[in-house]
Amino acid sequence: MVNKGMVKVAAEPPADARMELDSDDDEDDDDEEPEVWDTIVIGSGIGGLSVASLLAQIKKDKVLVVEQHPEHSGGACHGFEEKGFPFAAGIHYIGEMGEGDPLKAYMDALTLPNDHIPWSRLPDNYESVMIGGESESNGEGDESHKTMQRYDWIANNQEEALKSQFPNDKQAIERFFQEMKKAAAAFERSFLFKALPRFLVSFLIMTGLIRFL
Repeated sequence: MVNKGMVKVAAEPPADARMELDSDDDEDDDDEEPEVWDTIVIGSGIGGLSVASLLAQIKKDKVLVVEQHPEHSGGACHGFEEKGFPFAAGIHYIGEMGEGDPLKAYMDALTLPNDHIPWSRLPDNYESVMIGGESESNGEGDESHKTMQRYDWIANNQEEALKSQFPNDKQAIERFFQEMKKAAAAFERSFLFKALPRFLVSFLIMTGLIRFL
């Protein structure tokens, strides 16, 4: 039994949560009262689980989450193991999860106050890309081998790290990070637009004032 303010995940809807297409004559034989749910969420992806958690915590709803593949609860956020190695299905790492960061506050709101997700800090060199190493034929049957090069992504210092590894592309790298900053600012503004009335957002776009936000 699930109390108010709790979430239950089921592999398929219980009989009382499904629409019965056929009427059975033996329905009266079941004396057990059907369980009543305030909300039924179809799908246990990160969106479905987030909605279910907030409804259970804030509205104190009794929520049923129905998932066809319960072993993959979490959607793109679930992990799996293959030949002894762990893999992430979608998200590999998340930034801005330190104390006081807005994104961490959002994630904390989705969990119980005494059961927040623990986050582990990644090393500064959090990802490396290996380029090269393939063999090329000189047309006479001989093959020359390229040396594989390793390029590192350095947290909080990515631009300078790339410039040091690609000195001939400094201008392109600067342009890339300029565009990334514009995209990040636009993404942050999108949260503001969701909170504003639609007519006001339309006005800001039509007048061009949106550029100054």
